[in-house]
Amino acid sequence: MNMKEPTRRHSETGAGENWTPKWGYFCILLGTLVMVVLVVWVVTRDTEHKVASKQAVSHKRRVEKPRETLRERRELEEKRRQSKRGSSEQLSEYCYNLGYRYGRCATLVLFGLRCPPEDDFIMPAKCRGLKSTKRGLRAGVRSVYEEYNIPVE
Repeated sequence: MNMKEPTRRHSETGAGENWTPKWGYFCILLGTLVMVVLVVWVVTRDTEHKVASKQAVSHKRRVEKPRETLRERRELEEKRRQSKRGSSEQLSEYCYNLGYRYGRCATLVLFGLRCPPEDDFIMPAKCRGLKSTKRGLRAGVRSVYEEYNIPVE
């Protein structure tokens, strides 16, 4: 009888239970490296394309926009200044009225009186610290002192 010798296991060769060929590690590392390079290449290519397309669009906008004459530009600037003046005056009046209501309500509460619910509000951020708001606060406080004949010290 011609019997073949049984093949030996890796554990019998002394490599241990967790033995893997060296080429396996190399292949895993090489595959990971290739994937990283591909991802970086795709991302950079995509962002370069987006930047190039944005530049092309902005260039088209610049080219299509008609040039203004110096006179038209000055007229536009003057209109903007006038609209800003009007809006700042409206804001000043609005903040004065809010300051008045706020000062009146705070003073009434200080003396233990009831404040009307419509005057109990939080001061908007755009009115805080303005001179018109401070003038309104003083006027509101003064009105309560005069209304209830409270002496000012």
